Amino acid sequence: MEPVRKTFDSENDFPFFIAYKDTKTPNRELPDHLHDWYEIVYVYQGKGTFFIDQNLFQAEQGDIITIPGNTIHRVIPTAENLITSTAIFFSPVLLQRSVFWDSHSYLRLFEEGKGRKG
Repeated sequence: MEPVRKTFDSENDFPFFIAYKDTKTPNRELPDHLHDWYEIVYVYQGKGTFFIDQNLFQAEQGDIITIPGNTIHRVIPTAENLITSTAIFFSPVLLQRSVFWDSHSYLRLFEEGKGRKG
């Protein structure tokens, strides 16, 4: 099955979106999906598994998960201990390298995490 491509409004002046304190349930979470924007997830409570780029990562209260753009992923919440989290989505345009910091990449955190085994 092909992953779902989620889109964000890239015409927005500030390409940024927050899904605040959303509770993931097994029947309400997106299937395998991807999007151009980068994602940072903070887990407030609950437990579950994040499927990111063919790897499984266990997540629980206090964890922060980073997901690079154009990476297939999904959340698999534990039915008896649902995950409540905030997801921050942003376009990489927000963090383009500046003329002054050409050797530094603000997206390095995401780039290094891609493909890492959990």
